[in-house]
Amino acid sequence: MGFHKRWLDEEQICKRYQREGMQSVLDWINSADAIISTDQFSMDLTELLELPGDKIQIWNRASEMISTRCLEIDRKS
Repeated sequence: MGFHKRWLDEEQICKRYQREGMQSVLDWINSADAIISTDQFSMDLTELLELPGDKIQIWNRASEMISTRCLEIDRKS
């Protein structure tokens, strides 16, 4: 059995979010044995998703965070 590392960056997260939605992003992140964040955005997102508390509120905050960042990336290109 192997050890599955997931390298995250904001572009991968945004592309997955725009194509497949928030549940896909969560499943993708949670399917790895280890997360390696390559930028501040992905680090902030994974820290948010690991917080204890109301998972619906965390889901909504994460979704808003991702959608806002995706819009910023789209404006730059």
